[in-house]
Order: sequence, then C-alpha cells, then structure tokens
Amino acid sequence: MSVLQKNKKAAIGIGVAALAVAGLALGTGTYAAFTDTKAGPGGTLAAGTLALNVSTSPTAAATLFNESNLYPGKPIEEKTVTVQNSGTINGKLTGSLTVDTHDGQLQDQMTVQVKCGGGSYSSPITVAAATAAAQNFINSGTPIALNAGQSETCSFKFALPHNATNDVQGDSITISSNLTLTQA
Repeated sequence: MSVLQKNKKAAIGIGVAALAVAGLALGTGTYAAFTDTKAGPGGTLAAGTLALNVSTSPTAAATLFNESNLYPGKPIEEKTVTVQNSGTINGKLTGSLTVDTHDGQLQDQMTVQVKCGGGSYSSPITVAAATAAAQNFINSGTPIALNAGQSETCSFKFALPHNATNDVQGDSITISSNLTLTQA
C-alpha cells in the first residue's frame, strides 16, 4: 500500500474519532434536566437528665445514722430521707446499706425497718441481713418509680430489740446507705 493511501486511511480514522468526540460533547448537553433544591424541615435533639437529690430529716443532721449508748429496747428516733428526681427523665429508685463492722456482733442483733414511697414498714431484719449482697432495701427489693420532678420519702427505724444479748455490749458499727436512680 502506498504512503498516500495509508495517510488517507489515517485521516479518515482521525476524522471519525473527532466526530465521535464532538457528538458525545454535544449529546451530554442535550440530556440536561432541570433541578430545584429546597431546605427540608429540621430540628434540635437534646439529651435529658437524670438527677437525684437527697436530703435528711431532721435537716440539721449531717449524718443520718448516729446513735450511741444503745441498750436493748432503747427508743431510736425515726430517720427520714427525702429523695427527688430533679432531672427530666423518669427513673427507678433503689437503695442499699453497707455496714463496716468495728467489732463484735451488733450488726447481727440490731434490726432495721424501711418504708419508702408510702405503704408500711418492712418486717424488721438484722442490719447484717440488710447488707448481705447489697440487697435493695426499698419496697422489699422492688424499685420505686420516681418520675421527673417527683419526690419520695424513705424512713428508717433502727432498733436493738429487747432480746439482744450481752454479746453486743460495747460494740459499734458504721452504716452507710447508697441510693441509686436508674433510667426507667
């Protein structure tokens, strides 16, 4: 084949390629579509709060449990705690007692009764039993519904029963309470 014929075929190939590119460029513009964009509805999301406030009665008492010179049958003033869910989310209230045994057997003979959220006092149980496995002392183990803004009062009666033995003379214990508000 002559050089002229080769150049002619190359020129035709280049021309066809140029037409294809031009066609594609024009074709994309031909298929354009209208569009329109508007702002959709929006909003704000905010997490709620779960906040537990605790106050004691008598209000001057910095320590809820503070008794000395106990003897069998000695009257012990009822102690109360007011708990409030000052948050914005409903909660469930539980509570536990912890005893630090200083010495002796006082925790095995001293009893506690608890009343929370209305109703009547629980049956007396020993302080040692009340603290076993950090059981929930509120409402016989059933959490109290404490909705946002709601308050409840828990009352405690501690006693050294008349049948306490001489083994507790001079004994002492420290009792701590823990109140927990969990999202309902």
